[in-house]
Amino acid sequence: MALTVTNTTGSDTETKTDLVHVYNSTPDADFTYNATEGYPYVTVQFMDNSSGNNITQWSWVFGDGSVSSDQNPIHNYTEEGIYSVSLTVTNDGGSNQETKPNLITVENPLAPFAPDEDSNSLLLGSDARLYPVQRVVTSTYEQGIRLMQVVFISIVAAGAFFMLRRNGMMPSVMGNAHEINVTEVVAVMLVFLVLGFLGLMIVGV
Repeated sequence: MALTVTNTTGSDTETKTDLVHVYNSTPDADFTYNATEGYPYVTVQFMDNSSGNNITQWSWVFGDGSVSSDQNPIHNYTEEGIYSVSLTVTNDGGSNQETKPNLITVENPLAPFAPDEDSNSLLLGSDARLYPVQRVVTSTYEQGIRLMQVVFISIVAAGAFFMLRRNGMMPSVMGNAHEINVTEVVAVMLVFLVLGFLGLMIVGV
């Protein structure tokens, strides 16, 4: 900056350098991302979306103990957890920070299954991801076990029935009460099987 003054005898100029400094305004930090959930070793691309002139520094904190000074970093989350992410940007006018709490969820793919009260599916961990195929497999297995139980109980019940009849404690509708008739054996077993299947249908298997 220079000042020149003049009178009748002449003029004089005074110059001062670096007298006025104009700084940029404080930046406004912001960022975007391409994923918010996944399994261990999920890769997330973070992209700086800050506004402000002449930003010179970017400081990322990923919530898992890792940091970065890149403008648009890529980060791998290796352990199960829920992570908050923050970005601090700086220019000659100052710094500003943006924090997004509980932004990234990394799940354990081997989390125990728990039944969903509102559907026939299963939930994986606390994220409520539905796995109907797993539920179908589990339901089929359970049905098979129960059907085997019905068959076993029917055979035992039929055997008990004929033991009692053989000892004369149960009436016979076919032939001698002390003789075991094959047709009657089959008929009694079928009766017990039908009763067992009806029981399964009533309890909702």
